[in-house]
Amino acid sequence: MNTEHLVIFTIEKQRFAVRYTEVKRVVRAVEITPLPSAPEIIVGVINVQGEVLPVINLRKRLCLKEKEIDIDDKLIVLNTHKRTVIIIADAIEGVIKGEDIICAKDIVKNIDTIQGILKINGDLTFICDIEKFLSIEEEEALERAEHSIK
Repeated sequence: MNTEHLVIFTIEKQRFAVRYTEVKRVVRAVEITPLPSAPEIIVGVINVQGEVLPVINLRKRLCLKEKEIDIDDKLIVLNTHKRTVIIIADAIEGVIKGEDIICAKDIVKNIDTIQGILKINGDLTFICDIEKFLSIEEEEALERAEHSIK
């Protein structure tokens, strides 16, 4: 990892980032419809321009304090290799050019969802690996849950 554009967002005052090329759009928080039989990591689904998309509970995945969705929260629509998903952020800080990104495995072992770390104004920003937000089992359970509503 060297230089790339990143979308910076916060959850519980901690900075995270995803690659700009992975972001489809950012939308305002809306009511999320629960999805029966979905894996625990899935909050539910929302309709974004006619497309029903799963919302991942990133707080749970990153072991952060849980909270109800707030009207000021932002929904980040992301394109993974397998599907389009949504994560909930407290706020979007903007887009930056990330330079001198440190590979997360060089610092902390067994952190699959974080692929890099970047220092911005003295604060650490964790770069998320969106391909690892769902395990294979969760992906399969999500597909079964989605098929059950069609």
